[in-house]
Amino acid sequence: AVKNALPPELEAYFERLILRRLPISDAEQAAEAFSDCLQRLQKERLRAEKQATDFQIADLQDQVGVSGLLDTVDQHVIERDTAIGKEIHRHGRSDDGAETVETSVNGN
Repeated sequence: AVKNALPPELEAYFERLILRRLPISDAEQAAEAFSDCLQRLQKERLRAEKQATDFQIADLQDQVGVSGLLDTVDQHVIERDTAIGKEIHRHGRSDDGAETVETSVNGN
């Protein structure tokens, strides 16, 4: 079905692709690779969510100043931001292989 939908100039590339052997040779390796991929996607989603929360907090800080920030920011936003940060670092290692250290701000 896919081959029939391809323009003639791509048929040679298609043939090479379907003949290419994938580096993953067994089901266990495929499952591990899939699990690793899902973990990396989840971590990237969390990083994006954390960045959005950080921008939201910074925007509020610009609007009300540092002193009014804690009065203005919904406690839920701070708790979610903290939870996301902990989830990102939950596995104990960063992407570059360096050990991560759990920290807190103002005892939180």
